[in-house]
Amino acid sequence: MEERFKDMTSYDRAVRISLYSNRVGKMEEQKDHTEDPEAVKALEEKIKETQRLIDELLELFL
Repeated sequence: MEERFKDMTSYDRAVRISLYSNRVGKMEEQKDHTEDPEAVKALEEKIKETQRLIDELLELFL
C-alpha cells in the first residue's frame, strides 16, 4: 500500500479516486485511437498501475 494514501482524509481519497478514474478513461480512449502496438502496450501498463492505485484507495474506505 502506498504510504502517501494513509495520511489522506476521506475527501482527499475520494478526489484522488475520481482523478485516477478520469485518467484511466482518457488512457482507454487514447488506446482505442492508437495503432502503434508499443504505445498500446505502454498505455495498458499505465492503466493497470492506475487501477491498482484506485483499488488501494478503495480498500482504505473499507
